Amino acid sequence: MRGSLSPMLAALCAALVLQQPLAPPLGAPRADDAAERRALAALVEHAVDPNPARPFWGAVLVVWRGAPLFSRGYGYANLAGLPVDERTLFDVGSVSKQFTAAAVLRLARDGKLRLTDTLAAHFADVPSPQCAITIDQLLHHRSGYRQTTATDAKDGAFDESPRAWERHLLSRPLAAAPGESFLYCNYNYLLLARIVERVSGKPFEQFVRASVLEPARMSSARFVGDCDGDTSHLAVRRHRYRRPGPPPPACDWAWGPGYQGATGVLCSLADLEAWHAALSSDAVLDSGERDAFFSASDERYACGWYVITEPSGRRWHTHDGRTDGFRASLSRCGDEDALVAVLTNESTFATLVDTRIRQVLPLSAAGEVR
Repeated sequence: MRGSLSPMLAALCAALVLQQPLAPPLGAPRADDAAERRALAALVEHAVDPNPARPFWGAVLVVWRGAPLFSRGYGYANLAGLPVDERTLFDVGSVSKQFTAAAVLRLARDGKLRLTDTLAAHFADVPSPQCAITIDQLLHHRSGYRQTTATDAKDGAFDESPRAWERHLLSRPLAAAPGESFLYCNYNYLLLARIVERVSGKPFEQFVRASVLEPARMSSARFVGDCDGDTSHLAVRRHRYRRPGPPPPACDWAWGPGYQGATGVLCSLADLEAWHAALSSDAVLDSGERDAFFSASDERYACGWYVITEPSGRRWHTHDGRTDGFRASLSRCGDEDALVAVLTNESTFATLVDTRIRQVLPLSAAGEVR
């Protein structure tokens, strides 16, 4: 009925009012009807900002069953009071890893490398057992490297030359044998960036831009350190900014081989919507490459994505990013052709907002494969 909420959406509204955890109902009707989509968008809005006393700052995008459902900016991008909108650029932190992974798969397509290649195939004088680590293990965080606060502090020389940084990474001790277990560690993607540069013969940023960002039509995406041209849409680092003076825009931050590959891409909601569309086509990766991109070796981590399976069986690929001043969360469900993107430059945990949104998105009809 067009004049009222469906029973499914009415139930979801009631649950939100009571602030109870939500589980998407099985057998929910499609939200194709405009009135139902508006009602679902209202639920998303409440999930984003349930506490008026502490309003959210940032940008939120929800694509649902192939069409934008919700896109909105909250608060301000800078001290001049520029409102956040779909064009505002945020540092997405470790969400950047999936762009590095896509670049590696493009090089594999061109025969420049194989995922079974070991570090010894691309670097000289690699010690044992690091020499046996494969590119595939780097992609899935199964190299054996472990990242801790102590080693992060010791690794503070982020402006070292690429070759000095390579030697530093390759000499780090392993906490497990290569391939033995999952240990999330930025070293894996820092090494992948070094391999991308060596194999492509181009600067890391140049290759990723040409092989991934541009084919995906992520027209405003850029890297930290790139402050050329129009910077009016860059958000400032408002949350946890610790340095004297006014907070700088997202592009104005340390950059070099100690960051490349693991972090440092700046994106807007428009860029992430384009990325989602590209991953549903052959624009960047072909069908076989996309299968590899989204496949998790242990059902936990794919290529730049964690894999989460809900009790209902619905599977999400998701990743968050945390840098000094920004938080980001990106979740994608291929079966539902859905995307949830949350970008913020304040203290709200983007993953919490992302999770609340995913909880209100209904399932397809029970048993249906989309």
